[in-house]
Amino acid sequence: MGYYMSMIDCSFFIAKKDKGAALKAIQELRPDNGGGGRFDPEHGKLESWFSWVCTDEYKSAKTLEDAVKAWRWRVEVDDDEDVVGICFEGEKLGDDKHFLEAIAPFVRDDSWIEIDGEDDERWRWCFVGGEVRTTTPTITWPDPS
Repeated sequence: MGYYMSMIDCSFFIAKKDKGAALKAIQELRPDNGGGGRFDPEHGKLESWFSWVCTDEYKSAKTLEDAVKAWRWRVEVDDDEDVVGICFEGEKLGDDKHFLEAIAPFVRDDSWIEIDGEDDERWRWCFVGGEVRTTTPTITWPDPS
């Protein structure tokens, strides 16, 4: 099961000088906050992990690019080694919000990622003041006359 999503567009930037700190923030994420796990009817949750994410890969990543890849995203880097874009490469929504919240303090204000869900739901993850916020559009139909 799961909720299919695809990325529509983005405006996204992390300065080269902040890439190391963003990597560290991702690596400090604790899987016990994740939505995935192993359950037992008698004992409840026995083990936790982030949905669709390989913990070993992001924990041992040497670069921000590798850590982001473990979360099913890819960053675009320019000649100055700044991150100038991001792209979702997975199929389903997982615990992506944890990842985005971790890197939010290092993402330039007014960056955003636009997503389309399987049921035509659309939203943006917007980065403002070191936080990520979810916004949805308002659709306005023109007067037919």
